[in-house]
Amino acid sequence: LGWPGFVEFDDVNSKVLTYSAREKLYKIWDLVNYTELYQIEDREIQEIKISPGIMLLIYNRSPCGERVPLKILSIQDGEELQSF
Repeated sequence: LGWPGFVEFDDVNSKVLTYSAREKLYKIWDLVNYTELYQIEDREIQEIKISPGIMLLIYNRSPCGERVPLKILSIQDGEELQSF
């Protein structure tokens, strides 16, 4: 990882979230053994919020500016649970 990437430790879910700005790639790792679990590659993600059991993906505002697309993923396997 290089700047402006980041590493975020989530002890509640026992996960690590990394972001490579160069590759525009998020990776989710197991905090116990540091095994990579899955990747999220989406250039439209503006921010990711982590809560117990889920991740909220906040996307760039739509071109018309009227809505901000959202997705909720399972933090365990990256499965999409809901999108708005």
